[in-house]
Amino acid sequence: MTCMMHSPLLSLGAEQSSVGATRSLFVESNRIVVHELTLQPGEGPTTLHTHGACETLCVIVGTLGVLRLQRGSASQERVSAGATHVIPAHVPHVVINIGTVPARFLTSLALPVCSRMNA
Repeated sequence: MTCMMHSPLLSLGAEQSSVGATRSLFVESNRIVVHELTLQPGEGPTTLHTHGACETLCVIVGTLGVLRLQRGSASQERVSAGATHVIPAHVPHVVINIGTVPARFLTSLALPVCSRMNA
């Protein structure tokens, strides 16, 4: 598979969210968005939400809890440093730092090259 990007790799600096998460935007194009986030223990960057594409988490430092609601039931998975976790498109989820140290991780959303709206 060939990755086609329409913009160069960007590092656009960091911003502080309302819950204290530090977010840095590394890449954004019409096909992919990659953020690096740092969460303090007990914090999450958002409330329960969904995306129209799969989201991939890569934990660099710390431990995340990923709560997913799927087919009428809730599940929580522990994702530690060095691990990757994929959240399917349209699945409600929330990510929280369940560890005792700040958690640093990458999150990416990539749209399939061959996807079509209303196909």
